[in-house]
Amino acid sequence: HLLPVNGFIYAVSEDQGGYKINKKTHQLLASFGQQLAAHPNIPALFKNGSLLLCAKEGAFIFNGKQTLQPVFSGSDSYGIGNDVYQYYADFKGDEWFIRNDRKQLLQYTGGELRDRTAELFTPEENVHMRFLFEDSSHNIWICTTNGIYKISNEKPVFNHILRSDQFFKERYIPSFRGMMEDSAGTVFIGGYPGLFRRDKNGTIRQLFDNRIPYTPYTLIDKNTAELWAVCEGHGLMIVNKITGDVHEFTTGHDKKTAHPGL
Repeated sequence: HLLPVNGFIYAVSEDQGGYKINKKTHQLLASFGQQLAAHPNIPALFKNGSLLLCAKEGAFIFNGKQTLQPVFSGSDSYGIGNDVYQYYADFKGDEWFIRNDRKQLLQYTGGELRDRTAELFTPEENVHMRFLFEDSSHNIWICTTNGIYKISNEKPVFNHILRSDQFFKERYIPSFRGMMEDSAGTVFIGGYPGLFRRDKNGTIRQLFDNRIPYTPYTLIDKNTAELWAVCEGHGLMIVNKITGDVHEFTTGHDKKTAHPGL
């Protein structure tokens, strides 16, 4: 998992902990070593500007000096202990939590912790949440194993998109893992079904699907024409934002395959 912040990249792996890297010189500035080696999740910015890292060992603040400070203790105002899979603070200062079982969404707003899960799905649906994201219009998006949920900044209701019954494609698996927005306001969505592009007018199209065996988890803007995609089992890719053509950065091979359905 990667998080670009103020000229640095924070990288977190499942078996080596985390790193702070100067992305201009590729200099390793700090390492968390094995302290967060038990499946650490996507790093996030905490409400005071610090870096928040959530793992099975708990939730921690990284101070940039190879020291991790525990947060969200059982006695804090949230009352959720260290049971945090992912955290996000939105533009209003509301705080969002996905719990470790990835089946419960909590919102801390107005001094109150609210459970928003039932507005998305029921326990019988067995949906797992994977990623929280806020776009430039301040809508909150949630990547799940059953498509994408969006809560509008204009009216507090959730919309459910890219479900199986909405997107009829061969071998379509509606399990999404990451999102990104570029300077043009285009949103990119990645996961098991491949890579999707959502334009500002709301049009969604598939740049490549899961017949090209890349599962993009983390998406980062590279320039006006390309994005970086960290893919399960295939390392780091460079993807053309318009055509979906892929360059395998880690192997040097170009994939100019015609993408079905485009």
